[in-house]
Amino acid sequence: MAKHELIKCLFEDEDCCPICQQSNEHIFYKVVEGTNACPRHGGPSHAQNHKVEAANQYRVEVWQRRLNEFGNVNEIKSLRDEIGVLRLLMEETLKRCENAGDLLMFSARIQSIASDIQRLVTACDRLEKSMGEMMDKPTALKFAGTLMEIVSSEVNDSEALERISYRILEEMRG
Repeated sequence: MAKHELIKCLFEDEDCCPICQQSNEHIFYKVVEGTNACPRHGGPSHAQNHKVEAANQYRVEVWQRRLNEFGNVNEIKSLRDEIGVLRLLMEETLKRCENAGDLLMFSARIQSIASDIQRLVTACDRLEKSMGEMMDKPTALKFAGTLMEIVSSEVNDSEALERISYRILEEMRG
């Protein structure tokens, strides 16, 4: 913190400390720049408080801008994209671990990321099921049967139909 000198002034000066003017003092001092008090009446601490408040206000404005950027993105990320970002973050965190000590040091962060991934995967599955975007096995088998009926009505080669049905079943098994 900078040291502020007591600079004497006249009662009538525009930068005279108002606290000095209100008291019964006969010596008047100039206010610390950016405050409304002289060093004797807390001007330096007021100046320091103003600096802290200005820094905090700056941080709030930066965070607000970032929040607005996220809010104005036309292409909102899907849960799958967010899972991908978390997996990349996990991968980068694990790459930083060069020995058991590093792994121990990052264990809380790794656990937190793993927990976030688990929550997002669960939410994604729940959302897909509720939106009907996920097929259960009986529905998938029924769809494969319908697909084979369509293909067999257009293709007369029995060997080709057999290869197609085999490939569809293999794809369904994953």
